[in-house]
Amino acid sequence: MSKQVFAPHPAVPLSAAVRAGDFIYLSGQVPFGADGLVVHGDIAAQTRQVLDNLAGALAQAGAANVAAETKSRLDPELVKLLDEETVKLGL
Repeated sequence: MSKQVFAPHPAVPLSAAVRAGDFIYLSGQVPFGADGLVVHGDIAAQTRQVLDNLAGALAQAGAANVAAETKSRLDPELVKLLDEETVKLGL
């Protein structure tokens, strides 16, 4: 089985996605911008960046559909905000 690794930015030592055969696995995400630095701003801005990074990783890996997702949040107050930003981006 072939394996491809997709990194968000050369300066970021993380794998945003790994494609193994017909499966694409996404890692936990950090709000890195295109310059490889964490974006400044409130939680909404950082959430948007993470979601943009996920969409970009999926596009790079050639994803057509998402079969399952798991979201982990430590602060229950942020659940509504994350869900609102996800809806805005159409994810």
